[in-house]
Amino acid sequence: MAFRILFTPLPNSHPFYERECPLDQPLKIGRAVAKFKSSQDNLIFDCKVLSRNHALLWEDGGKFYLKDMKSSNGTFVNRQRLSRSGEESGPVEIKAGDELQFGVDVIEVKKVTHSCIIGTFTFISLDHPSATATIAKLETVSSRDLVELSQLLRVMREREQSLATKMANIQDTVTTMESQTDHGFQMLLTEDQLLSRVEVLENQLQLYCESYSGDELRHQLSELLDQKMQYELKSKESLRKVLQEKLEYASRLSEIQRNYDQSEEECEKLRIMFEEAQRGAEHVAGVLKTKENEMAVLQTELSGAQTSLAALKEQVGYVVAG
Repeated sequence: MAFRILFTPLPNSHPFYERECPLDQPLKIGRAVAKFKSSQDNLIFDCKVLSRNHALLWEDGGKFYLKDMKSSNGTFVNRQRLSRSGEESGPVEIKAGDELQFGVDVIEVKKVTHSCIIGTFTFISLDHPSATATIAKLETVSSRDLVELSQLLRVMREREQSLATKMANIQDTVTTMESQTDHGFQMLLTEDQLLSRVEVLENQLQLYCESYSGDELRHQLSELLDQKMQYELKSKESLRKVLQEKLEYASRLSEIQRNYDQSEEECEKLRIMFEEAQRGAEHVAGVLKTKENEMAVLQTELSGAQTSLAALKEQVGYVVAG
């Protein structure tokens, strides 16, 4: 018997389009390399957690079998691992609707997560297909695709709202920082005024030296020196505060820049995911349209068969009556 398979992704899987492949020979499941590219009619994926020869799928006597081909991250059927890492497993029979997982999620040092491939198989017999069963399968597959696409769009909307909140927080922080910068500038102006005052006092000291006697001069000089010291202490304290605030502003600006860069990266990821979702929606719409046409043809054939059957029953009735 000839079969085709549909491999449909689940929501927690590494993103990929539904695959439809002939099963006239064993199918290899693995990671895309130079000679073997990912396409809609094979089970090769652009996924870093898969091995090049990860698993093998085949049909024998109307039953379907899967085995792990010494993969590093394992093969799972209904969350049960088939073999340990680097060991080939024995054949395991699988059925339509089983949850199949190839590899495991891997988190790198930079906290980048590489997801595994998770999905379910649907097997379609190409010999003497039943019209009613085929229509039911087509409706089920199309509905599942639309539900998964809806879930993906919902997650994207939630991430977009979260990103908008982060951007609003960054804007508030920038506004606060601008206000604090203005305050620091005012403190710098105050420092200039203090230095000008010191210069005026020095000039006054020079005038006193020319106008007063020794005792009076020493007394005035002592007062002026005290005032100068006080102004110098105030100037140094103001400079220290300004320098400290400058360092704090630089640190906060660096943090804001990092948040902004992260926000831009998230925006780019969301844009890519949205474009992929749009392409997925177009693909699902095309598949749905094709399946609707096929269903219409099958219904027409079924109506013709029912008409022929009624005519045949009528002829048989005439023969019996005669």
